[in-house]
Amino acid sequence: MISCASPVGPTGGPADRTPPQVLGTDPNNETVQFSGREISFSFSRFINRSTFEQAISIEPDLLIDYDIRWRRRTATVQFQQPLPENMTIIIKLGTELADTRGNKIPAPYELAISTGPVIDDGTVTGRIRNASDGTGESGMRVFLYRTPFMPDERTNYVAQTDTAGRFQFTYLSEGEYQAIWVDDQNRNRIWEQNREWAQPFHQEYFQLEQEQLVNLGTLYVDRPDTTNPVLQGAGLLTSDYLRLRFNEEVFWEDGTFFTVLDTMGREITQGMPVYVPAEDPFVVFAQSLEALNEDQLHTINPEPFTDEAGNHATSNLDPFTGSAEPDTVSLRVIGDNRLPGLFANEPLIVGYSRSIDDDAVMDSLIVVEGEQIHKEWPSVRLDRHRLQIFSEGEQWESGVRYSFRIWDPLLERHETIEPRIWQRNHLGSIHLTLEDTTNRSDHRLTLFDEEGKVRVDTTFSQSIQIPDLPPLSFTVIVYRDRDGDGNWNPGSVLPFELPEPYFVRRSLPVREGFSSELTVSFEDQFHGAELPEDPDSQNSEVDTQEAENSGEESPLIRN
Repeated sequence: MISCASPVGPTGGPADRTPPQVLGTDPNNETVQFSGREISFSFSRFINRSTFEQAISIEPDLLIDYDIRWRRRTATVQFQQPLPENMTIIIKLGTELADTRGNKIPAPYELAISTGPVIDDGTVTGRIRNASDGTGESGMRVFLYRTPFMPDERTNYVAQTDTAGRFQFTYLSEGEYQAIWVDDQNRNRIWEQNREWAQPFHQEYFQLEQEQLVNLGTLYVDRPDTTNPVLQGAGLLTSDYLRLRFNEEVFWEDGTFFTVLDTMGREITQGMPVYVPAEDPFVVFAQSLEALNEDQLHTINPEPFTDEAGNHATSNLDPFTGSAEPDTVSLRVIGDNRLPGLFANEPLIVGYSRSIDDDAVMDSLIVVEGEQIHKEWPSVRLDRHRLQIFSEGEQWESGVRYSFRIWDPLLERHETIEPRIWQRNHLGSIHLTLEDTTNRSDHRLTLFDEEGKVRVDTTFSQSIQIPDLPPLSFTVIVYRDRDGDGNWNPGSVLPFELPEPYFVRRSLPVREGFSSELTVSFEDQFHGAELPEDPDSQNSEVDTQEAENSGEESPLIRN
């Protein structure tokens, strides 16, 4: 007897991440004397039809209704009225366009046709970057208006950025224009001033001639986050151990306590946040200082929690009952501050899952200093749920290897931690110089590493040396504080106000014993400037000992 296997679909394998492509159009790009009412797009893959409707736009805005008809992988746009005479029309597909597997096109697609004998060929380009870190982002929208500027009306042209933050308007007729970035949340091509943020470029108006390319430079945008995080749920794992869920990631200062209230708003006790689980950053595990009675309703004041922008948390939490569940949350090690390294005067901090109430955590600590084993280390402190181990003197000894054997009560065994300790010879520096050395205005400098270990906030006029930096990669932000208020002014569309010059350099490396030289230039932000492929300024390295003669006091903040 012979039996064949039942055919089934294949299992496993890599996910399909191939983006869709436009294989062809009818009519072809740059067709002139077009008199029809239908335009077709053929794609390499089956398209999610709802994303096509979201992605398509007509430039300039003709206010002509159209229908969309599908046949397999081809979409046909049917205009319900004749197109205007002697006009170049651009049909754009934005980066919302996706196939049925959710893969989006990597950059906007344009098809240009003319109902007259020629195609307009003016071009406007530029770049938009996030002011927080200098990264580009796809899908940001730039509105382009023919003057006179009518902000309450639909814009004439819309362009979207690609993944590098670049945008481009093509096939434009000559005339005077104004461009602004708009956080167009509902995609209606109208700047709704009461709810949508907008920023101007570095020139209010510009003139575009036939066959001309105008470069608007780089615009750094700052979308202010004014939305408060919300505490959405609270559950008790035991009578004093809580699981709090927020609608976004939240943060808190060291030593923070939140308040547990009754339904009348009276304080019952306080609680302390302990840790955020790696698998769910919206959750905070916390411990109440007293058991929460199962016969009583409770609420929480979450104000000490903030989001990344500093907005304090609010609550829409329903009152919840306490619990009689006994204390069953195990005391265990949940993390430490060994990465990316410790400064010579910084303690090793080990976090536990709850307040440390087991004497074995202190009694079982072993510190290995070079070849010497210490079973009673004198400089140890308990801070709620954290074990802090300090050096015996002002700092850890140079050239000595330290190993810390930490007791984990849950596993009933030691965990060994061998941190990298940065001594002075491991540190480097950054030397910043303004390209325009004649400008003596105050400039604000913010410098931070990717791990959140180091942050510098200071001011300078022409150059500055930042010493005592660990060998990490840093982001450097500099802006010219023209109004002297200590904050970056991104400009204003109405009334028109220029943005303050702004500079971001990402991934600037610092090497041990060297100084990284960085020249700060605002040149690429102004009208007509060239846009290099890599906008970040080049840096070089010199021996840090030669660069430490500036006498600058280090504004380093070590967490």
